[in-house]
Amino acid sequence: MHRSRRLALAGALVAAVSLPLAFVDLPGVGSVGGVDAKAWPAVAALAVVAFGAILPDRAEPPRRGVAAAGAATAAVALALTAAKVVDAWRAASEAGGTVGPGTWVLAGGALLAAAGVAASFTRRV
Repeated sequence: MHRSRRLALAGALVAAVSLPLAFVDLPGVGSVGGVDAKAWPAVAALAVVAFGAILPDRAEPPRRGVAAAGAATAAVALALTAAKVVDAWRAASEAGGTVGPGTWVLAGGALLAAAGVAASFTRRV
């Protein structure tokens, strides 16, 4: 499997791990996990990126059309992730809570997957 494919797959898996983690800890409410915080659409978009990375198991990067589709899907996932980071930060600051680790794990996974998709545009990786 090409390195860019492995990187995109690793990012999607890291993002999937973020779902059971706390996205925000609020006083009086407690921890709000990724599923309750509606972070699953970002993970679903990254799952599409992961399937694009693993389905044609080849040693070379994906073709330009597949890479462009992966880049568009990764961009959607990054936008959804950014919305969740802002949402968690605003909820925590307004209620006097803290942003949980799930938020940052999701952001790291989305960035890792996007880096893998970006690396698929070159054959030098």
